[in-house]
Amino acid sequence: MSRARFSGVLVVVTFIVFGRGLTYPMLTGWDDGQYVLDAANRITPALDNVVYWFTHYHAHNYHPLTMLSYMVDYSVWGTNPVGYHLQNLLWHVAAGTALYSIFLRLKIEPFVAACLVLVFAVHPQRVESVVWISERKDVMCAALYLFAFERYLTACTTDKARFILPFAIWVAALLSKAMAITLPAILVLYELHRGTRPADIARRCWPYCLLALIMVPVTIVGQGTAIATEFAWERPCGVVLHNLIWYIESFVVPANLAPLYPRIEITTALVTKIIIVACVLIAGYAYLAHRSRAVLTFVIVPLALAYLCIGAPVLGAFSLGAIDYADRYSYLMSAVLLLAIGTAITAIQRSTANSNKTSQLLTRLQSPRVRKAVTALCLVYVVVLGFTAFIYVPTFRSDYELWVTATTRERANPFAIGALAEYELMNKDYDLVLRLAETLESRRDNSLTRAHIRANALKAQYLRASVALRRGQFIQAEASFRQLLRHIDNASTAPLFRANYVRDKLAECYRELNQFTLAIPLYNKILESEPPADAFLNRGVCYFNTGGLEAAITDFHSALEIDPDHTQAAALLAIAIERLDEVQQDR
Repeated sequence: MSRARFSGVLVVVTFIVFGRGLTYPMLTGWDDGQYVLDAANRITPALDNVVYWFTHYHAHNYHPLTMLSYMVDYSVWGTNPVGYHLQNLLWHVAAGTALYSIFLRLKIEPFVAACLVLVFAVHPQRVESVVWISERKDVMCAALYLFAFERYLTACTTDKARFILPFAIWVAALLSKAMAITLPAILVLYELHRGTRPADIARRCWPYCLLALIMVPVTIVGQGTAIATEFAWERPCGVVLHNLIWYIESFVVPANLAPLYPRIEITTALVTKIIIVACVLIAGYAYLAHRSRAVLTFVIVPLALAYLCIGAPVLGAFSLGAIDYADRYSYLMSAVLLLAIGTAITAIQRSTANSNKTSQLLTRLQSPRVRKAVTALCLVYVVVLGFTAFIYVPTFRSDYELWVTATTRERANPFAIGALAEYELMNKDYDLVLRLAETLESRRDNSLTRAHIRANALKAQYLRASVALRRGQFIQAEASFRQLLRHIDNASTAPLFRANYVRDKLAECYRELNQFTLAIPLYNKILESEPPADAFLNRGVCYFNTGGLEAAITDFHSALEIDPDHTQAAALLAIAIERLDEVQQDR
């Protein structure tokens, strides 16, 4: 199958599986607001904004090209999510096309390569990267990463000086997401697989290695406080080993998927599983070392090291935020697993019959009947994967559905529990909010640091106080929020909620209790770090009720400057101006 024809098939299949996600709104409660809506002034097309993204981090990442891709969307679509989803989908198609070209370059049969790439394209683990707008960096980086590798393969096979183009494409991938930092290791492994002389490897790969070394501290600085370091060394080791196995398991059988998985608890069952897998791997290594050392040295070991290298940034040696593993992290890792499968199939196809039993078995596997059966099974597997992904896509239809799905697991992530409780608070299901708060506070296992446990307890207190506020128990709510605000004295609580949320709720309590003078300093503190229209509006209401009409008018004007369609601010502004005129006339 030609590349052009396969690209057409890939476009049709991916649009069938993921296409309904094009109409989904932005997930404002899960990063889409941070990447698009809150950054609208910075993704407006302008030279200053282009310079800004190349000189600033965003959301703990240095990915200027990703932000510039949002700038393209914003210039064409504004805040209409269709265009943002569409670009994600096109990058995913581009990644699949690049992977198909790589498989062909590595002498994998076109039909086999097509089946493997379809598995990659429609796999349910791709849903998070394709449908979630904020994961543009995933699909964009992966597409450029794979194209860079494909062009490198072309440069090697044509034996011409064409190594500048793959390097340039890789730089673009690196500026889309730091995950691309692993490509130099993959290139070195490929060259070793080919039997290239060390001097030639150094000559071809040194620019990649040098830039990768420069990007390591850049990435670490960007991650900053997102990296949790309180755990002892035993837990990161357990997490890495768990993830090495989990990404393979979930690739083969993608069951119980979730947009946010619980942190990994190191249990006896997990340790036993790791030991069993390790014993199987050691036995396999010993067998291959005895029967086929060349295959082991030049095929299996490079593939295993490629899997480890590509996964290294996300295997969990350093815990990032509220998670230890995620479906989106499997994007490039699954490409290595598919390459391993393609390599094995190609080895079987190229084998010839001889007198020993192993070769006779291989000959039977190549018979037309067996090939047809295997082909049918592969197509059924692709259809099952595509249907599973199609069913899973609506999980990302709204923030609420996302958090509901994330909390259906037996051990839900505390972040998901807190987020769902916030939505149930808006839905006025106060009994459910209190149950979620109790669940959050009762979580105690070795997947959580002391800071996490403390933050969970504070979040539970915040939810209970919010329920009291909504039920009109203002004195009780005020005491709880005031106590809570005293406890929030460091950044360890940041993963679950920010101090300004508590200040806003406490100020609301004071307004309900007609203690407006106590509310004003809280709004002053909120407005020091962020200028939401509602904070100006509420402070204006406090000034209005304490006789500060001129200050109230100024705040109402400020609210309207941020949100010109804020009808409540416009109405209160008119009332304040009228009242001020009356006061001046009385004087």
